[in-house]
Amino acid sequence: MIRKDTTVSSEEVRTVLAAKKAGKAQKEGEAPTKGIDPELLSKFDKEIYEVISLLPKKTQDEMGIERLRGMIREQVTQYPTLKEKTKILKEAKNLLLKFAESERPDALGIFLNMKAQKEHAVESERAKAIAKLTTIGSTFFALIMIVAAFSLILVLLAIERNTRKE
Repeated sequence: MIRKDTTVSSEEVRTVLAAKKAGKAQKEGEAPTKGIDPELLSKFDKEIYEVISLLPKKTQDEMGIERLRGMIREQVTQYPTLKEKTKILKEAKNLLLKFAESERPDALGIFLNMKAQKEHAVESERAKAIAKLTTIGSTFFALIMIVAAFSLILVLLAIERNTRKE
């Protein structure tokens, strides 16, 4: 069974944050959003605004709340359901509290990127496991069919031998 552990610790974010300060960049991934439930959407938006409220006032003023909201929404588009998106934002909110206010914008970006990378790694492992199981299943099926065909030939030969006139 494949474990789906995609938690991102503050230490991992600190490591990438330090690398980013040294000049290294991170990658992003995106996917379309599915259906909308008004209650879940309001919880999702509430989480977005709570994450924004944790960012420095300077960042909020420079970028604007709605622009930050759009950027955060875009970062979590790879998750198919609003429940998953809300869960990710709660996790981000808890993680941001562990950082100094000045580091939070970078920490948020790093967290979302690392979370996406871990999700992709889990999905890749799952796809490999499914392919392996499919191969094993089809191999067993082919072996069963070969045994059945061989048995059928033996039965037909036995019938032919027993019904032959001497």
